[in-house]
Amino acid sequence: MGNMEINNKKTKITLLSVVLFIGLMALLAMATNPPSEGTFSTPIVTPQSEIHPTSRSSATPSPSNAWSYTRHESEMGLGPVNTASIQSANTVNFGFPYQGPQHATLTLRTHPQYGKNVFFSIERGQLLIRSYENDTVTLRFDGNKPMRVRALEPKDNDSTTIFLEGYNSLVAQMKKAKILRIQVPVYQEGERVFEFDVQGLNWPMKK
Repeated sequence: MGNMEINNKKTKITLLSVVLFIGLMALLAMATNPPSEGTFSTPIVTPQSEIHPTSRSSATPSPSNAWSYTRHESEMGLGPVNTASIQSANTVNFGFPYQGPQHATLTLRTHPQYGKNVFFSIERGQLLIRSYENDTVTLRFDGNKPMRVRALEPKDNDSTTIFLEGYNSLVAQMKKAKILRIQVPVYQEGERVFEFDVQGLNWPMKK
């Protein structure tokens, strides 16, 4: 009986050694050969441009200082409203609460009810123009002498927009000029100058 117990113990030790050896080999195999990425449950995120490279727009965006044209029917059905607008080539930065870089916009408009207009607007701030005071702003086409033009505030008293008198003369000069600079008074900012690349103006719009 003593010999049988000894043999059984040896057999158990041998089997345990084999099991441990097999387990160790399996762990080594997993360490040297990790599972492929396809077995992971976490998805691989790919940028949209890589998934659909042909979905990108092929149109070349217009620069911010290029003329933009619109045409739509007036709300009262009196006829078409045409506009040509352009952003300033430069930006300005005002103090609080109007801080942050911003462009100005110059717009030409023909309206069946309001006639022909040239107006100038900023994104934020207060233009110091009062119609009853005959206020003016300074314009300069290319290297010509500066000129004073009367400015009018809109009927809704919007402090970010002013109308410039002399539509016909201004349009004629814009069509011949390359650069137009407009100097305007701004509340708590003094006189600020905005530069517009007006060349290439196609106005009036063809039907």
